[in-house]
Amino acid sequence: MKFGPIRFNFSKSGVGASIGVPGNRLTLRSDGRVQHTVGLPGTGLRWSETLGRAAPQTRTIARALPYHPGRPAAVQPIGLLAWYGLGLLAVVGVAVLAGATAPSQPGQNESSVVVGLLPLVMLAAMIAPAILYVRSKRRARERTDAAYEGYLQTLVNLYGEEVVRLMVLGDPWQGATREMVQIMYGPPNDTSTQVHKTMTRETWKYVPLDARRYALKIEFENGACVGWQTA
Repeated sequence: MKFGPIRFNFSKSGVGASIGVPGNRLTLRSDGRVQHTVGLPGTGLRWSETLGRAAPQTRTIARALPYHPGRPAAVQPIGLLAWYGLGLLAVVGVAVLAGATAPSQPGQNESSVVVGLLPLVMLAAMIAPAILYVRSKRRARERTDAAYEGYLQTLVNLYGEEVVRLMVLGDPWQGATREMVQIMYGPPNDTSTQVHKTMTRETWKYVPLDARRYALKIEFENGACVGWQTA
């Protein structure tokens, strides 16, 4: 169903909607993802990008836990709407300038260069934001990856590559120290300690599920992990 620039798409998987003009369209798909399509009408040339939901985490133990809370925060790109807002400002600015430079007398045949540029500016305002958004996402991803690589290299310098590989996998392992576990999951929500003649037994508890249950319990003996339990 079509209502002006808005279209509604009905299918067995649900209802989707899209808005735009020929050559530039945003589509909200029935699975919740957003697809942006830009192209040149009549040429068959187009580019599209699907902005999907985040992929599920690969680690297997206690997904509700914070995971590497000390890692650098992801660099956020300039949003697509912000780029389109700048494009709209450019169009408005050129339109105002065209009005200011228009011939003052109705009978004049003079044409303003600014008026001639207005259609080109409008076309650029439709296509350029998508290109700039993709570049912004790529640069943000590169900066995020570089910061994360630096973070991992710091851990490698402290603990070695094999230990860091296990830390990235996200599951505890026997022999992990309390420092390593805290880097992986942050401080525990609760702890209990038993002191014996030959050893100190400590339990770290993460994410309370009720009065007695936790998503993860890690057992330490003399500061080294000897086992764990998941709810």
